[in-house]
Amino acid sequence: MSNSLWYASGFYKWEWMRNMFVQDSRIPTKQVITPRQLEGAGLLVLWGGEDISPSIYGQKVVRANADDLPSYRDKVEMNLIHAAKHYNVPILGICRGAQLLCAMGGGTLYQHVENHIGRDHEVRIGSDTYWTNSCHHQMMIPTEDMQVIGTAPYLSKRKWIDQSEPVLHKSPEAEVVYMPELNALAVQGHPEWMDYDGPFVKKIRSLMLEILHVEI
Repeated sequence: MSNSLWYASGFYKWEWMRNMFVQDSRIPTKQVITPRQLEGAGLLVLWGGEDISPSIYGQKVVRANADDLPSYRDKVEMNLIHAAKHYNVPILGICRGAQLLCAMGGGTLYQHVENHIGRDHEVRIGSDTYWTNSCHHQMMIPTEDMQVIGTAPYLSKRKWIDQSEPVLHKSPEAEVVYMPELNALAVQGHPEWMDYDGPFVKKIRSLMLEILHVEI
């Protein structure tokens, strides 16, 4: 695997990459323009942003802030995910990126959840507890083939899937998920907005090394 770090996002800032990965600037970074550029890349990063179209995970718009059809960005990043799989490039998805990976891997989303947006909260990974930030109003519903690594405590009493009435799910909520089919690590929070040496950011970097075999 090369040492290149690639990214794709309409809301990218260099400070985010530095906060998570490259304080010493050893890892070169480039913006992905076409899927072919991913050949030989070390990592594809999909950042946060607006909601993805529910049509990607087989639903109609109920509470998502998106159109019925995939947006231009949806299409670009879906093609990048296909290319990353083709070229055996591991993927890190943050917030929207995590949700798109979940949908592309066969999972679905809660179109709306309560008590996450703008609220820091705990994430349980193994026997350890970390604090993370949160600015999402949607969440992943992983498939059984995906590995849920980190969960939030039961925060959302009401969740909306594909109907106007909410459902009541009291199980822990998926925050960090590994998707073997895509070789992707999906993180619902925003470690790129946190301190480089903070416990949660360090844990995500360790998971990238342990699971994706990406050296930071």
